Amino acid sequence: MELLKPDRIGFLISTLLLLLFGFHLGEIISRSLTYGVRDLLLFSEFFLSLLSTSIFSFLSLKFLKVPKLPERKGEPKVSIIIPAYNEERVLKSCVESILKSEYENKEVIIVYEDPCEDKTPEIAKELAKNYENVKALRNEFQKSKGGALNFGILNSSGEIIGVIDADHVISSDAISRAVAWLTFDNRIGAVDGSATIRNRGKGILSRIYGNEFSAGLDISRFIEELLGGSHLTYGGNLFLRRDVLEEIGGFDSESLGEDKEIALRILQKGYTTILDLGMISMELSPVNLEDWWNQRKRWDRTRFQLIRKYYPLLRKKRRFKSVGFPILLIQAIAYPLGIIYTAHLFASILFFPLQALILLPPFVPLSMMYVLRALRDERLGCADWKDIIISAFIPLHILTRSFTGFKAFWEEITCTKPAWRKVARVE
Repeated sequence: MELLKPDRIGFLISTLLLLLFGFHLGEIISRSLTYGVRDLLLFSEFFLSLLSTSIFSFLSLKFLKVPKLPERKGEPKVSIIIPAYNEERVLKSCVESILKSEYENKEVIIVYEDPCEDKTPEIAKELAKNYENVKALRNEFQKSKGGALNFGILNSSGEIIGVIDADHVISSDAISRAVAWLTFDNRIGAVDGSATIRNRGKGILSRIYGNEFSAGLDISRFIEELLGGSHLTYGGNLFLRRDVLEEIGGFDSESLGEDKEIALRILQKGYTTILDLGMISMELSPVNLEDWWNQRKRWDRTRFQLIRKYYPLLRKKRRFKSVGFPILLIQAIAYPLGIIYTAHLFASILFFPLQALILLPPFVPLSMMYVLRALRDERLGCADWKDIIISAFIPLHILTRSFTGFKAFWEEITCTKPAWRKVARVE
């Protein structure tokens, strides 16, 4: 039976214990402690809450500033690889957005899997027939995104390699902005941009997931870069220098998160990664709970795969030349703590509302970041007034990621075989 799998048993039992601990902690503080001890704990929580609020307020001011673009040096050829498996609904719009880009010296290489369950190969071939600078190639390497990317790179000629997921539509200046960064400084190995969601009107769940993703992904990478000067890249809107790719040996075709894995190797070689929030792409969000759960769990499992892969290097060398690895460790620890915090917050609301008010202030500046991002997306045509309202409450929804991350942890330690479940494309 599915429920008797080791990863599910471990996840259910340990999650229940964490929830009970967090709830009991909130209940003890509310009912059982002496006034002196309770006041001391409340003061400590108030101080931490105030500190967190101040930090997030500072971050929100910096987050909203789009980095100044350096002057572009030359016009090197850009080869954009689009991995495509069952993408008949979105592939054409993705390719056409790239072709309409203001940057001229480019080629598009569609690497499709065969067999597909839809007409992706036929559409890819038709696009290659209609446009001179579009190629359609059947993937002859390992059947994974990393494998498809490596095959596309092998058949490309650009000095810069772009990776665009098939459900993305890019802004007209996205490629030229990427080229500006990658020709500006030889120490920059990769640049990725802001990703927003364009199908938020497909129901309340798509609005929640879309608003969570559109700001959340950018905020997490922005904080990583602010702390360490680089970040772990996102592979739906990513550009890399070809010489750097060749130096590190291309993408890992075995990894569930080939984008973050390659970023770690880029950083380990001494290069930096740049986040340009002005380099925008618009993609599709899951529209049902199962797709959301599986997608987020896959992203979270990537973190544990990378920790397992690179921890021996940290242990042997006593160092790791990358801010990304410590960030992975912090995120891994945050999953169980997030579950405890969720139950603690719920208990506080039930038994001691004053404590709940103390725990909530850090969400206020976070809410402002989400609201302001929704306002930007409204100008892009990707959001409306409903999203602006919903986005104010999204930071509380972030706590659900503790559960997907903790489930990913159990799948990794029980060696559950990774399953790539494709998200249904609904525009």
